[in-house]
Amino acid sequence: MPNSAEPVSPDQSITENDNQQEKTTVENSTEISEPVKDINKFDNDANVDKDETITVKKPTINVDTEKVEQGDETEKSKLEEIKKYIEDVAAKHPLGIAGIFHLFGNEIDGSAHIAGNVATDKLSAGNFGTIQDATSNLTTCDIHYIGSIDHLNQIDGENKLVIFGPDVEYKSYENGSSIQVKINGNWQKVGIPYNKTIRADQILDIQGELDKLSDKSDEWAKQTQTEGVIADFKEGK
Repeated sequence: MPNSAEPVSPDQSITENDNQQEKTTVENSTEISEPVKDINKFDNDANVDKDETITVKKPTINVDTEKVEQGDETEKSKLEEIKKYIEDVAAKHPLGIAGIFHLFGNEIDGSAHIAGNVATDKLSAGNFGTIQDATSNLTTCDIHYIGSIDHLNQIDGENKLVIFGPDVEYKSYENGSSIQVKINGNWQKVGIPYNKTIRADQILDIQGELDKLSDKSDEWAKQTQTEGVIADFKEGK
């Protein structure tokens, strides 16, 4: 991929209205507003005894994907650690791979800032990402998956890895400090350092994962109510 490109014209640039307060919507999705606090312990009936502790190491590294392309062994090792983490969580987290993300859905559409990481087939958003003021996060490295883009300004956060779907066209821009993404046929600047991006080998089957979550929800709903807990789903007066 080239390291620079011609500047985009103003009518091709994406702008964000800072005064917009519209609510973010996620279609056909699950929103994980309170991530699992201790991801290092799970009960996985299919693979282990209930008393066994499963450890999933959180990635704390800041990988440089441009150096990965150049064959740097240290950076390649960092990327492999992130891949291993994703595989482990997908296999062991109660929510599967969706447990990595704050928002997980077929389409994510929002004009207000999304303070977290996302995985979506189709993204239309202004700014998002875990910022320094966040009090907690599932990982110390924001991992994002974006299958396609309708609108995007930038992704916040210093330590992040943005995984684009195989069909997303993008290239380095402004000496790698940002990228250009082809959106609706036009090359547009997006505020993501080029060395924090990588292209996925295959599409993430988000709908398939949502179907699994639906099945789990149905199964969990069949379980006997815990003794002493009173369930009251009546609407308030």
